[in-house]
Amino acid sequence: MKELKYFLSNVGLKSFSTEEQTFWAQHEAACISTYIEVVDSVVRDYCLKNPQTTEYSDEFTPREFENFCAELLESQGWKVQLGKGTQDQGVDILCEKDGERVCIQCKQYSQPVGNKAVQEVYAGMKFSGANKAAVVSNATFTPSARQLASTNKVLLLHYDELKNLASLI
Repeated sequence: MKELKYFLSNVGLKSFSTEEQTFWAQHEAACISTYIEVVDSVVRDYCLKNPQTTEYSDEFTPREFENFCAELLESQGWKVQLGKGTQDQGVDILCEKDGERVCIQCKQYSQPVGNKAVQEVYAGMKFSGANKAAVVSNATFTPSARQLASTNKVLLLHYDELKNLASLI
């Protein structure tokens, strides 16, 4: 968010007319989510047209980890939509392929992922109208998270498994 606001202040707003800058100042709170979607879309389009192999890094921010997972899915032919980051109802990524609609909660942790992530993505699945849900992490999952996921048919995946998501669902 810090980088987006920096970009907006130092690049985006400078290309606005005086009238557009005034409008933005009056409506920033209502427009910021649309602005984020536009920037994400432009960056994603650029990345698709200029493919690079991104390697996983423990230094990723949570949003970078979400983008990394989205890139893995896109490379496998999934249509991907990133959540807004805040108020995403537990859906970091919503992806579609071959009639399957999967919502994904991404967790980059240094310790095992617990129940909360499973609960969030299950609620997000119901909210988003997806027919499958998954929690994706770089870490393992607690026994209670595994039990809850099994009961609710939520996939618990290591990010490497995203390459095989179609066969796992």
